[in-house]
Amino acid sequence: MKATGWPAIGALGVAATRQRLTTLHDGLLRATELCAAWVLAEADTWEKIRWGQEVWRFARCVDAVHRRLAELGGGPEAAAGRFYAELVNRMFEIDGAAARAGALHGLILPDLRAVAVAQRELTSSYCDEPSASTLTEVIALLAEDPRPEVCPDAGLARLFRASGGLAGEVALPAEEDRHPIARLVATPARDPRLDVRPKVPRPPVAEHRVEFLHTLAFDIEICAAEICARILAEHTDAPWGLRFDMARQTWDEVRHAASLLLRVEALGGSLGMYPIDREIWHCFRAGDALAEQLMIEQRLGEGQGLDGCLAIHGKLLACGDAETAAIFEYILADEINHVRRGNFWIRHLLGGDERALAALEAQARAKLVGLGIDLSVGPVDVAVRRQAGFTDAEIAAMSGS
Repeated sequence: MKATGWPAIGALGVAATRQRLTTLHDGLLRATELCAAWVLAEADTWEKIRWGQEVWRFARCVDAVHRRLAELGGGPEAAAGRFYAELVNRMFEIDGAAARAGALHGLILPDLRAVAVAQRELTSSYCDEPSASTLTEVIALLAEDPRPEVCPDAGLARLFRASGGLAGEVALPAEEDRHPIARLVATPARDPRLDVRPKVPRPPVAEHRVEFLHTLAFDIEICAAEICARILAEHTDAPWGLRFDMARQTWDEVRHAASLLLRVEALGGSLGMYPIDREIWHCFRAGDALAEQLMIEQRLGEGQGLDGCLAIHGKLLACGDAETAAIFEYILADEINHVRRGNFWIRHLLGGDERALAALEAQARAKLVGLGIDLSVGPVDVAVRRQAGFTDAEIAAMSGS
């Protein structure tokens, strides 16, 4: 019996498919890093949140192709051309929300979609249905384009077309087109409507609810999104799984910030109504190596937040604000995952050496105490801490038992 309904055998073999997927993977990864850099550089609060959402969109695309490449036995056999890579480097330092949106939605996204669609048409055979499914998933993600109306800078568009895009076969750029390696901003930008101070005391949630939510949105959630975006963009040699987790957390943190700011507005407040600080960003920057940065942000900072979330939730319920309390239920669910993944990656980077972990934690704690950070914890929820990847011995030490 002749099989019907199956697509014809495609022309690509495994090596050619792997090469094309690697090129697509490289372009998607560059877009992920670009959006992460813009989370830091963008001043407008809602644009910053939008770039955090874009980080997660592109990271999911990268992850889908990454998984398929692993199945195909994939080491990189090709990557985006040098001209394309240097052109994207230029985009890291684009200034202004409209110019950034034009570069991404007017140039990079349409090009990535075109490359994915072209390869999907070449990999529609029954024998390579996994690659076809992967590309279908990527195309669907790239079709989620909320800004189709934006226009790229004319000069940048000309250079992009000259490069041939991601799949272009072009020589190295002329000397005048060269550009230094992309730089990340040293300190994240802030909305001009905000009053940024060195340190802002956190008000009590029950008595000053709107101020508390506004403070938390910026001092904790926005800073945490920027920290994760920085790790993703800076540590290009880190395991992809770690960077993927940072992309997910970037998205989580901007969602938290958006939820809190929308609640501030619903309760009669407005953006910029209260002062903010960047204290946890400066704490993060005190970490030297990646493992120490994760220790400061994920294990100590977010770990302390586990107990804080539970307390905030209870106080909000006590004062009759079930709607805001529900936000903190979801924040806690996310934070447990953040701390668990942080604990996992710290141990991974340290080769599972518990003594090294304890020494690193002591070193990080000393740095934070030197910066005036209070690392004391309130009542410890044993079940939550276990979910977050702390050992029983670590929980006992926190509890003083």
